[in-house]
Amino acid sequence: MKKYIITCFVVALILGIYYYIENYTSISFFSHTKITTNITTKGKDIYLNNKKISIKAINLGSYKKGSDDADYSVTHEDYMRWFKGMTDMGLNTVRVANIQSPTFYKALANYNKKNKKKLYLIQGTDVGDLQKNSKYSYFEKDTHNDIFENLREMVDVIHGKRIITKNREFASGVYTHDVSKYTLGYVIGTDWNDVTIEYTNQKHKNRKNYDGKYFYTKNSKPFEVYLSSVLDTLVSYESKKYGVQRLVSIGNQPITDPFTYDAAITDFFNKFTSFDMGNIKPKKKFKSGMIASFQVYSGYPDYYGYDTDNSYYEYLKKLNDHYKIPLFISEFGYSTARLTNLNPLNDNFGSGTYNEKEQGEMIVKALNLFKELNINNYAIYEWLDEFDKSSWNTMYAVDTKDNQMWDNVLTYSQHFGLLTYDTFTNNNQIVKIDGKTNDWDLSNPVIKNKDYELYISYDKAYINILVKKDNFDDKLYIPIDITPKSGTKNSNIGNLKFSKNVDFLIEINKDNSKVYVQDYYNPIRALFGKQVYLHDPYEADNIPAKNSKNFEDILNLIGYQELIKNNDAYTVENNATTVNTGKLNYGKSSENSLADYYINKNVLELRIPYGLLNFSDPATMRIHDDYYKHYGVEFIHINNISIGIGKENDKIKLSKFKLKGWGKKFAAKERFKESYNIVKKYLEMS
Repeated sequence: MKKYIITCFVVALILGIYYYIENYTSISFFSHTKITTNITTKGKDIYLNNKKISIKAINLGSYKKGSDDADYSVTHEDYMRWFKGMTDMGLNTVRVANIQSPTFYKALANYNKKNKKKLYLIQGTDVGDLQKNSKYSYFEKDTHNDIFENLREMVDVIHGKRIITKNREFASGVYTHDVSKYTLGYVIGTDWNDVTIEYTNQKHKNRKNYDGKYFYTKNSKPFEVYLSSVLDTLVSYESKKYGVQRLVSIGNQPITDPFTYDAAITDFFNKFTSFDMGNIKPKKKFKSGMIASFQVYSGYPDYYGYDTDNSYYEYLKKLNDHYKIPLFISEFGYSTARLTNLNPLNDNFGSGTYNEKEQGEMIVKALNLFKELNINNYAIYEWLDEFDKSSWNTMYAVDTKDNQMWDNVLTYSQHFGLLTYDTFTNNNQIVKIDGKTNDWDLSNPVIKNKDYELYISYDKAYINILVKKDNFDDKLYIPIDITPKSGTKNSNIGNLKFSKNVDFLIEINKDNSKVYVQDYYNPIRALFGKQVYLHDPYEADNIPAKNSKNFEDILNLIGYQELIKNNDAYTVENNATTVNTGKLNYGKSSENSLADYYINKNVLELRIPYGLLNFSDPATMRIHDDYYKHYGVEFIHINNISIGIGKENDKIKLSKFKLKGWGKKFAAKERFKESYNIVKKYLEMS
């Protein structure tokens, strides 16, 4: 009996180990000999179950606002609601750039089981961050093994047969929900590192050919040889273990596009390498198809505009003409951020400042352009606003480690979503800029006298100010003290005097209003003085006095230099391009999402982005320290600000208002942007 029990235990253990290895690891004991596929390509067309389809997709991130991108905090209910929103607007596919949490795949499987209108998947895996500016090429063993293991994990995940142990960067858990029949294909990589690509090409110059089971390439660049092996490994693994194939692609972007440019353009824009998926050829054993995947934003890179006048159109046309396989625009979109990264060469399709209505109109304009060019496959960027992105012209001013806990409306790399969050104030209200007081707690004014009542609240994006006054016919001034390290009691604007030191001055002049900053506390002057003011900001003669009375415009840099074309010659000019970010936008927020203030009879309602007031992390109430003491941006904590109100020639008394950060507590309400319904209407009619 004892031997029998031991034997049964050993057999059960062996079977358990076999089941685990076969179903939840990259190891398989059996090989499929019959390969099937339900998705193929013919020329530039894609066929699903023998019917021609167009991929109408949207990109989806891995987290909600108020959580870290590695938390994968989205719930099953969130996904089910979002998937319905996607299909309701006429989309048929969701694209993810990397492996998501098990909850995502469970929700996708459940959604498609319950709904006739299916939502398909383009699955990706991000490899761009594996080697950045390192001594390794993509052929190095460690890099090679990491990427290839990511491919195997990705395949097993969509088949619901993988366990991924917890790690710091990517999703993990037990994957048991099979979504393979809803997965159209794979896009490998989003931002292949250009330095590592070129290092790979230079180090392995003799690697020009690849002859695999499913793909080959001849007389190609070494990196293209490597990519051939990537696709071969991916397709071989899924074919052998699961007996199926699907679309494959390598993610690309303009900085590594296959085109040749004038040497002056490549030098100026640091475009020094390229790769071409068209050089990778499938063999007959590959039954599905290849697509060329490109992220193409109309405002990046600037060299679009140096060849033609209508640069976005011409670039897309060039891409589509170049490839004989279907072109998939894997990312395109427009930000509703308050600060632009406008490319003046792309007036028709710039990455300028757009409110929510204009965002929708720009997406529709791009979709019409795709239609004109017979580009039938795309993925809008993106579904939900993300907070974790940084922009080169604002990242110096914030603590990028914690930027997911607040909404920096100045950062143009954020706010691409069709879905966003309205955040609650410290009084548990969602403030709308409309000149009404129903979303305010009026029980505790910061200032109340015979001329004015002033109230303050703050949410995760703005400091909100409400003023009650008989009329707003004359100019109004609102001084604010932020930092205890500097400030002035006098102003060159409005001939004003203050009861304590002031750093910022808001001028309300009907529909022409601004926020000014004292020159000593102006980050552009301190950090970009050479580019904007043409002098070294840290030379003694160039440092403003701590108590300087000079207030100046709040500028943001959108370019350091310009490449100027004169006839057939190019010259580089050091022309700093700035925008006046302190200029306030008049209107109701319900009609213009970028509105900053509105006057309704005797009520002024105003919101000021934290970034305009030199906050580095309002979630913990940290601001900029003294630039000239630290030779750059360091942070200090505050627990109050002071504010006043008056008119020209006044001596204005300031009153304190306490601030308390919200830390990791992020209260917000989800809503569709106006752009959602604009794009929805277009897709319904097209």
